[in-house]
Amino acid sequence: RISVKSSPMGPLAHTHAEQNTFNIAYKGKRLFYNSGYRPWMGAPHTQEWYKHTRGHNGILVDNYGQPYDAGAFGFLPRFINGEKINYVLGDASHAYKAYELSPKTRKDNTPDNLGIKYFRRHFLLLKPDIFLVYDEMEANKPVDWSWLIHNYHGLKMDAQNNTVETTYKDLGGRVSLFGSSPVEYTITDQFSVDPKNVIRKTDVNGEILEYKNQWHFSAKTKKKVSKMRFLAVIQVSNDL
Repeated sequence: RISVKSSPMGPLAHTHAEQNTFNIAYKGKRLFYNSGYRPWMGAPHTQEWYKHTRGHNGILVDNYGQPYDAGAFGFLPRFINGEKINYVLGDASHAYKAYELSPKTRKDNTPDNLGIKYFRRHFLLLKPDIFLVYDEMEANKPVDWSWLIHNYHGLKMDAQNNTVETTYKDLGGRVSLFGSSPVEYTITDQFSVDPKNVIRKTDVNGEILEYKNQWHFSAKTKKKVSKMRFLAVIQVSNDL
């Protein structure tokens, strides 16, 4: 199962700053999925990770995500559903600009305009198990571009072969990532803002929820560039 998000409604209220992001599940297990927790609506972790672009399989610009603003929207101008392929085009060219609310009202530190000229993300599913993601991005000035993907259980990296893989024993996912400009890869199992269950939320069995670490991969350009392309080839299998 693959889901793609790029919404003309923007990220207001309970929605997330996740235009041009995606999730992948395989055989009922979340392979590459948005990460983080919601301790409560206004929690620092909720605002700065769970709802933030950095908690999703998306793009950061100069380490900033998309602002919480109705003007920071996306849309899906193209969609093809075929017997052997599916294709979706996401346009998040406006998602890194704020028009409706001031930074004080938005309660985040994202600039009003990160200078993005366009961000088009092409999604192509080659049935049954190969998924391509191709990014076309340009800014008004040289910036740092960061390509993100997340997993709940574990990730391992092979920088020499430009790949990152899940660590499940019964099935797997592999991402082969290529960029038009040199990038540096990092993997961590830490959040930049820790989730804290200070209100002692419980699960369906009445047990206090424990917020476990999750895994996060980032490919960041080694130098600032105004134009960037990423190509990700994602595969799922029982024996990767």
